[in-house]
Amino acid sequence: MRALRAPLGGELLGRDDGRMRRYLWMKDDPAGMEQAELTIGAGGLAARSVAFGSVPVPYRLDMALTTGADWVTWRLTLTAFGDGWARSLVLERDTAGVWTGSQSADGSELPAVVASVPTGTIEPAGLPAHVLDVDVQWSPVTNLMPVRRLGLDRAGSAGTFTMAWVSVPSLAVTLDEQRYTLLGVDEGDVCARFENGGGFFTAVIRCDADGVALDYPGIARRVH
Repeated sequence: MRALRAPLGGELLGRDDGRMRRYLWMKDDPAGMEQAELTIGAGGLAARSVAFGSVPVPYRLDMALTTGADWVTWRLTLTAFGDGWARSLVLERDTAGVWTGSQSADGSELPAVVASVPTGTIEPAGLPAHVLDVDVQWSPVTNLMPVRRLGLDRAGSAGTFTMAWVSVPSLAVTLDEQRYTLLGVDEGDVCARFENGGGFFTAVIRCDADGVALDYPGIARRVH
């Protein structure tokens, strides 16, 4: 990566025009892909996506996500499908920070899916008020919110956030502390350093001028 430069005032404005745009990411390890339809405007984000994954079993994941103008999650719905099974999750956060939601499962309980449930799971209504974001495993869509909240191109802006992290395809929810640091703009790309696990995992995410991920090493790379 070339040396990053701090932005000049107003040079990076994005395209917050409320138009829907389609994006496609490939995922190499584990193999998969995701197509999303994102509408980014003055009112925040409205997103729908369909993802296909291969670990721990082949599955399809349908996602719908909305945020407020402050880039804080309002509602997330997920449905994961596989051969003879399905799981769903709804998470909602009101303006007072109260989380509600539901989880359900249909069909057979595949041992591989059950075994993928992380420890320390939490019920939707048990999410604390300081949780502002959701983070869906292997999805580059949900990195947009913290990047936008920090200011997109404000080099040096940083924040540590507790996420409602959703394991895929089990759709189990845990709390995950993550830190984002905006690094500035490199050849037109917004760059942000991501850390979690106390620095156990670190990556530099390259985003476009709207904050939508272009390249997230180890997670996904955008092809359209």
